[in-house]
Amino acid sequence: MADDKETTQRKIYLFPVSLVRRISAFQKREEIANESEAVRRLLDEALRVTESPVDLMYQCRMILERTNSLYAPVKEILVGHPNVESIVFNGDDFDVTFREGVTYSLLKSGAVMVQTENDDWEAVLYPDEDSDDEIPF
Repeated sequence: MADDKETTQRKIYLFPVSLVRRISAFQKREEIANESEAVRRLLDEALRVTESPVDLMYQCRMILERTNSLYAPVKEILVGHPNVESIVFNGDDFDVTFREGVTYSLLKSGAVMVQTENDDWEAVLYPDEDSDDEIPF
């Protein structure tokens, strides 16, 4: 039970009656045991199609930091994702090509790289990282 409290949060939302009916219909059609699980699945699927490759690679990096396994982010985030075209493991990293044609790499170190049009690789910096290129004042 302690693990469940650490990975979930209780939220209360007000939905229009018409939306609740649609959720209930989805729940019955998909034979989902409870309404909360039906809502979770619908939200997860809706969010999946709106996430950019940069967002997905950031999520992968967070899972890598938590698990220290390159396979965990692939399993939890990328496999079956509607925007992922291919995934290739290369030993200490993996490459993922997205439907829009861009390829990213996640290194075992946690670095995220993006392949440029010249087939070079550039580091992707996230808000929680400092750039060495900043000019100190």
